[in-house]
Amino acid sequence: MLKFAISEQNITPGAPMDISGYTIDFNKPLRRGKSDGALDHLLCVTMLLEVNNIKLIFISLDFTIVVKSFTEEIRQDISNRFAVSKENIIVSCTHTHSGPHVFLPHYTSDIDQEMKVEAEYLREVKEKVSVSVEQVIQNAEPVKAYYSLSNINGYYGNRNVKGGPYDDSFHVIRFKNYDNKVIGSFANFSCHPTILKGNSLKFSADLLGNVRKNLSEKWNAPVLLTNGAAGDVSSRHFTKDNTYKTVIDFGEGISNQVLTDFKESSMCLEDFNMKKVSLLREYSPKNDKRLAGVNLLDQPETPDILINEVKRKIEKDNIFFNLESYIYFLGPISFITFPGECVTKLAEQIKSNSKSEVTMFVCYANDFWYYFVPEEEYGKYFESIVSLFPKGLADEFGELISDELRNID
Repeated sequence: MLKFAISEQNITPGAPMDISGYTIDFNKPLRRGKSDGALDHLLCVTMLLEVNNIKLIFISLDFTIVVKSFTEEIRQDISNRFAVSKENIIVSCTHTHSGPHVFLPHYTSDIDQEMKVEAEYLREVKEKVSVSVEQVIQNAEPVKAYYSLSNINGYYGNRNVKGGPYDDSFHVIRFKNYDNKVIGSFANFSCHPTILKGNSLKFSADLLGNVRKNLSEKWNAPVLLTNGAAGDVSSRHFTKDNTYKTVIDFGEGISNQVLTDFKESSMCLEDFNMKKVSLLREYSPKNDKRLAGVNLLDQPETPDILINEVKRKIEKDNIFFNLESYIYFLGPISFITFPGECVTKLAEQIKSNSKSEVTMFVCYANDFWYYFVPEEEYGKYFESIVSLFPKGLADEFGELISDELRNID
């Protein structure tokens, strides 16, 4: 039997805060001033799937990133309180660049990753996550699942190469109770929610939040929307301005492509399996002559922001990579969690090994290790220049995931 429940909580900060996004140096203020209100609500959306008494919980937050110290505390607390395996709890974010600045990635600072100045806000968020989990545990009811796939064009694409490859898939799983009423949905597509830029001082869930709102209103039920392999995907080549009207227009355009000629088919999700993929690696950027961006230091046209980033990288003595992904096999669908930003080429390589009818990436999940760029594109574009990954490490991690996809029974 398949059971389902979904819950929404408003996590929009009630007081002015720094806004995340549009910086490489995460230690410095991100906007010229604190937040000044909100354009829309930031949400925590929590979804429970119970497959033959095995519980799987998805939590999506309108944050730019989530880090392990934060997600581990949440996952462990849920596991202890509700007898859910910690490995079956996913804490991800939509990657909005207009959310609160509350976390520091592993390698940008030696101080606590959770910003001390925002400790009270994070405490409130954790409480709301706990409330939402309690609600879905209590409200789970038998459902049937229905899957739909749309392909989006004209609103986003490869941000490095205009017309280049990107994942245009928009996945939807709607859950209907035995009265045939839609009580909630899971959705997934791959795009940076970066229409609003660094001159905006208002909180917003940006593009993904607007699409989520449109679909929720259309189906009269909450939608948990996750971001996929968006590392090199955005609306950069499609927007004429960076106003909130453009956020609304693009949100409507994408939603309309999903809803126009919407076709779904029943899908049995009552067969569950899970695999965990881990990679541990100690690495010294200071001693790496192949580190992406080193060749830019002597080029006068290189922007200062990239020069500073490369210098920051080569000053690092050691980084201890602790990378974890989970693969959840639910009937004909595979969900792959990813602890950072996966670019299109690497996602394509991994997906090519999947035996599942449908394979989705749930990125920005459980932790944040910035950009995962394969050897084929290493050093070519912005993503590998600002990433601390050595050449080949992303491919190695991708191959570990691919092995599990190939060898699943």
